Amino acid sequence: MKTTSKFAILLAICWLGGLLYLGGSFYQPDNSAQTAKELKRVLRELHNLKQQNDRLQNGAMELVPQEETNDKCNSGPTIEHEKLRRKVDNGITEFWFYVRSELQKLKEKSSDKIVKDRIDVVLEDAGNQQRSIMTDLYNLSIVDDTGQWKISAAKALSDTVQQRFYYLQNPIDCGNANKLVCNLNKGCGYGCQVHHVAYCLILAYGTQRTLILESRGWRYSPEGWERWFMPLSNTCRDRKGSTTGRWGRKYF
Repeated sequence: MKTTSKFAILLAICWLGGLLYLGGSFYQPDNSAQTAKELKRVLRELHNLKQQNDRLQNGAMELVPQEETNDKCNSGPTIEHEKLRRKVDNGITEFWFYVRSELQKLKEKSSDKIVKDRIDVVLEDAGNQQRSIMTDLYNLSIVDDTGQWKISAAKALSDTVQQRFYYLQNPIDCGNANKLVCNLNKGCGYGCQVHHVAYCLILAYGTQRTLILESRGWRYSPEGWERWFMPLSNTCRDRKGSTTGRWGRKYF
């Protein structure tokens, strides 16, 4: 009993000593400047970790569709098969164009009505045969669920490209992002200017840059592109950056 009491007293003393030690570590002398500095450091590290996490999430979004695209592409016909099929398709079309053109030349040169009528019959029969072969080629391109595979592969590829566009057009840090500035107000028609936007977008995509479209004062909308269309970015529409320069070979 005495041993138990001594053990209990010793345990209580140890617990009290530990409590006093922990209390002393929590209640340090007030140092507001040091505390504020430490708080800023912690917040800065948290911000950096958040940026890294966002980059990892965007990278994961970009990689997953690519894996799905590869899986779909690997389950379809081989590249050699598709190239050969397209070559046959094109060969039949070009052969028909040649035959039709030559027969029409013969018809124009001939003065014999019987010959002309015969050429018309041949053209009609040959045309029907050509269309029948092209139908067979089309059926060959979709047989054994190949058509469904093409639709799935095309959608997967479309999703991949669109997600990469979204990733490039919405950088985490707009100020430090690589950008391509494109001016829309060209001296040509509407279709020409829309093509110009498409060319700029392709170039930005190929060089992995964020496209900044400057369109204020556009002849078709003085308010700019966003007056009638969705903006090209949700987070980055300013051309400002750490460094700028005119486009040239060194930027490729």
